[in-house]
Amino acid sequence: MDASNFKGPQDRQSIFQAREQEYRAPESLQAQVLQRIEIAHDYLTAQRPEQEMLAGIDDARWEVRAAALHGLQDVASSEVILQALQDEHPLVRAIAVQALGQFGKPLSIVALTQALEDPAWEVRERAVFVVRTLEGLSAQSLLTKAARDPHPAVRLAAREALAGHKTATTAQSQKICTLQRVQPGLWQHLFGWPKRIRSFWIVCGMQLITMRGYWLTSLGVLLLGYMMILITALGPLRHTIYSISLALAMVTTFSATIAVAFTTDLRYDRGIEITLSTSTSLRTILCSRYLIAIGLHVLFSALASTIIALLYQQACWSIMQMWLGPLFLASSLTFTLVLILSAWISVLLTFLVGISQTLNLIPGKLSIGFSTHLWQTNPEILLIALACFALALFSIQVRARNKQTL
Repeated sequence: MDASNFKGPQDRQSIFQAREQEYRAPESLQAQVLQRIEIAHDYLTAQRPEQEMLAGIDDARWEVRAAALHGLQDVASSEVILQALQDEHPLVRAIAVQALGQFGKPLSIVALTQALEDPAWEVRERAVFVVRTLEGLSAQSLLTKAARDPHPAVRLAAREALAGHKTATTAQSQKICTLQRVQPGLWQHLFGWPKRIRSFWIVCGMQLITMRGYWLTSLGVLLLGYMMILITALGPLRHTIYSISLALAMVTTFSATIAVAFTTDLRYDRGIEITLSTSTSLRTILCSRYLIAIGLHVLFSALASTIIALLYQQACWSIMQMWLGPLFLASSLTFTLVLILSAWISVLLTFLVGISQTLNLIPGKLSIGFSTHLWQTNPEILLIALACFALALFSIQVRARNKQTL
């Protein structure tokens, strides 16, 4: 609207109404989304004839094309797959890339080379997952190129694939086979761990990026609590070192509980289907997220403990032992409960356990403090935390064996 024609509040209101009408979502949006989900689910679950599935490849709706292509992955011809690689929707192209693994290496290499140049990073990442199943120098060169991709997820996937890609020469392969025939267990024990550690480190880096929203939220809550504790320690209402240490323990334990619950509960991971389609085991993924949550909280809490120790001129360990044991126990307990229940229920139960050990209920008086020495850093609480962690690993293994989802 021209400034010379502006007539005051009435024109301003008309502008707001026009903007609201322009950006208002259509009332039928939810119905359309539900209809798309129902159609895609029908294609994925119903036993449709092959000709009908082939007809779905040319459907105008991308969700139908994607579902039909997913159902034809094992029987689709190379022409159908190559056509789908040129689809306008990235999900359809990603499914087509996944189907390339069933064809001969020459065709796969050419098509995967083009897929690694796709504008959608999801398609490029899927191409990396397929390339890692191939062997030879050509596959290694593609992975090396993908390791320099502008998107961090593609780079990390390529580096993980390169770490596990075998390109030994014939002489080296014969030497390795000879050594393995002599002492296969000893060889794997001595030389397998560095590779496993490197692969696990790469997985941790991928989980930092995948779940970055939850990490940032958890650290935000943690830092906010630390700021309040430091303000209390420096302000006029300065409390004793015991009260400050107890507050630090409560903030650290509660924040770690939330972080572990919502990063290990796969219901809150939107990209879990893509993650589980890789060769990385579910146990490795969940353990990496658990260790990231523990590591970040130990790092920041140790820094806060050092600052408080300097302010009160106390030993740093006397503060750390207030929260280190409860941190491990609450995190391990939450990790175990998430696999059985859900994130919210796990947080609630762990919170109730922590409150029961923090509040001293004396007749006629309520005080805050550890009701038992077991709720501090000692061998007993560490053994209980280790037992909870072992139970969580066992639960993951059972669910993976039975093909169950969390």
